[in-house]
Amino acid sequence: MAEPAAAGGGGAADVEMLVADTAQAAGAGAAAGAAAGAADAAAATLRSFLLDLCCGLDRDEGVGGGGPCLSRQQLDGLAGTLLAPDAVVHPDGLLGLLPDLCGPAAFTAFISQERAAYRTLGLDMLLAAASPDGDVAFALSAFRMQSVGPWRGQQPTGRVSEGVRIDELRFNTAGQVVEAWCCRQLFEEERGLLLREPASHHPARFDPAWLVPVPIPPEPAAAAAAAGGDGGGGSGDMEEEGVEAAAGGGGGGGGGGKSLVSAEQLLRMARIWAEAWNCAADAGPPDPDALDALAEPGFTLWDAIGLTGDQGQSHPYTAVKGLDAAKATLTAMAQKYDVEETVQAAAAKPGFNAVFLHWVATLTPRPDTPPPLNPTVTAARGGGGADEAATAAAAAGAAGNADAGGDMAAAVAAAAPTAAYHAEATDLLIFSPTSGKLTGVFQFRRPLGSDRRTVLTDAAAAAAAAGVDMSPAGVPPVVA
Repeated sequence: MAEPAAAGGGGAADVEMLVADTAQAAGAGAAAGAAAGAADAAAATLRSFLLDLCCGLDRDEGVGGGGPCLSRQQLDGLAGTLLAPDAVVHPDGLLGLLPDLCGPAAFTAFISQERAAYRTLGLDMLLAAASPDGDVAFALSAFRMQSVGPWRGQQPTGRVSEGVRIDELRFNTAGQVVEAWCCRQLFEEERGLLLREPASHHPARFDPAWLVPVPIPPEPAAAAAAAGGDGGGGSGDMEEEGVEAAAGGGGGGGGGGKSLVSAEQLLRMARIWAEAWNCAADAGPPDPDALDALAEPGFTLWDAIGLTGDQGQSHPYTAVKGLDAAKATLTAMAQKYDVEETVQAAAAKPGFNAVFLHWVATLTPRPDTPPPLNPTVTAARGGGGADEAATAAAAAGAAGNADAGGDMAAAVAAAAPTAAYHAEATDLLIFSPTSGKLTGVFQFRRPLGSDRRTVLTDAAAAAAAAGVDMSPAGVPPVVA
């Protein structure tokens, strides 16, 4: 399996080898099919996307393993190798303040602008994971960027911004990127530009100590042979086994190949967690105590951008601190909405206690919900609950960001009490290395409608709600 070239000098030969090796790694996905090679190819492309495409221009020595600095022409060549011709990149992830980038040329033009504005002092991949068939890969990285040029109409400050980002890449059968989400915490200069009250809306700090190495259990066949068994139950028993394993306690490997912290088990638990937030009137109220088998008492939801507010003042339902708070949120949400959540992509790296998860959800207010609890009815009658559908949805990494902003106005005007809302987030789920239960969710979510009105500045809100261009080199729009 060819990896992108690690580093050495900055000569043209090094760069050409980098492009050739990356092309070989990307192309290996098609040949490998669903075998392990596809996951290896996805991981190699992910690494090159971050360390070469995103950081190769004017990188400091040591960034990306000390790889060669790339010229714009070389960057274009590498982008043409890694990205499909019709690739779509969401440059600020789910924040939605920048227009999507369509095709390799648009992506490299954006990266050139960003590198002219922010010099990469450091980018350290803390965790990366790819699905077994290589169709998706995620990475959690810590960045250090220095403001050296204009950005979003602001002059450079020389300040250094530090934070984390989660990147998600999806691949076609040829191993090329067809869609990418680049979720990152705000640069220091962006905080004052995009947030009304930056002093009271700080992003959650990611602690690398949350990532704990865990035992990797033996392969199912080897475990079955050692135990004299057949390797375990079928996929139909997946959810029941996941909950039973969590409820049973214990840790480590063993148990005939079953482990509370294997990648397969943690992925199973992550999907059960997402399923736990689905609600339907005809199914009856959910049992909040069912969360006991999934999460630790000290469970916490961390807002990666800080839209919730330091004291939870902007969105009480997204300020989840403790399992009891998660249960209360689930109960409140089940009284108001039918919720259908779908996992879009997930991946876990064997040997670590975390799972990447990208989900979307639809929340439909129930027609029989009393007006104080039904946001559409309340808003139609002049009340202030237009964003309850959004805020109640943001439960502990479940429906964390109903898009009730621009859509809500139309819904209120039509006085449709059953208008649906939409939610989406990219999460990193952290599990206890001993119990296999959730200890927290580090979440990048799409802004809520009330975020647009009370947390984001007018310029940012206009961009989020109406797709107004806030291009890096441009001047932010003035909203009357």
